Amino acid sequence: MKIGHFHSLRCLLLATALMLCAHGATAEDRVPFLKVDDLPNAVNYLPPPPDFSSELFKSDLHYYNWGKWMRANPRGVQAREDAEHSTEKIAKAFSAVMGIDINSKKTPYLYALIGRTKDTASLATKKAKKFHQRPRPYAHFRELTLIPEAESSHNAYSSYPSGHASMGWAVALVLAEINPENQDKILQRGYEYGTSRIIAGYHYESDVNAGRLAASAAVARMHADFEFNAYMERAKQEFIAAKQAPVFIPPALPQPVAQQIPVPAMPSQVQPSVAPPSYPASPVSRPKPAEHNSSATKSQNKPQNAAKPSRTREGRPRDSLFDMPF
Repeated sequence: MKIGHFHSLRCLLLATALMLCAHGATAEDRVPFLKVDDLPNAVNYLPPPPDFSSELFKSDLHYYNWGKWMRANPRGVQAREDAEHSTEKIAKAFSAVMGIDINSKKTPYLYALIGRTKDTASLATKKAKKFHQRPRPYAHFRELTLIPEAESSHNAYSSYPSGHASMGWAVALVLAEINPENQDKILQRGYEYGTSRIIAGYHYESDVNAGRLAASAAVARMHADFEFNAYMERAKQEFIAAKQAPVFIPPALPQPVAQQIPVPAMPSQVQPSVAPPSYPASPVSRPKPAEHNSSATKSQNKPQNAAKPSRTREGRPRDSLFDMPF
């Protein structure tokens, strides 16, 4: 009876949360699911940032220099886009790997879930930032970043842990639960979101890794919140409906009718449209040969004064070399 009573109470609270979020899921909803004091304190479970003389800082320095080389290629363009952490920008960044268009009109609960999740993850790093006060890499080395116009607004905030990395990884964990078929691509995009801060020059590698750990702790704590679970249920329903929605395929354009193009005749088949001109007869007239019988012709063709062949004493013509007189 106690288990059944607890299950009924849980269902009642979940239904109440669904009714409340039905009126609160808007594009402007930026209220975190939990307060700072309700989240795990990152000061207690995260190690301190690496000292400048430690071996771990060599890895930070290596990836910091690697990030500067990556700014000149398309990965640098993505890092600049990932610097904007509004709900609209993050929803757009994860729309491709989710397979649907996430926006405030078509998927309002999924859109609000992303906004409230990333704001909660940002709060998960506040106490550790205030406690460690680690200078940002561009301030330590006095170098320019990929986004120089935002440097002055970030000088007052500690570099450890990374709030951007925490927001991107928390959103990736939540969306991977909604769409497990694309979980690898979603988590990869969330990992790249944090790496973009190294390329931009605003964080070390250890800052980004600590931000991801803070995000994991925040998401684990949010799963114990009824309002978060209510948003998750509605977001899953929206995702399923968006995936099953028929895709508009424009009708195929009519194919042009093939025209019968006359094929020109070959030169031998061309018939002259004008009769060929008649040429005058040759001015030199040639007499026609007289017709004679064959015997007469042979006698005429035979030379008159032809010498007769000599004959031998026996009366036969000499037709051999041995018959010739010496």
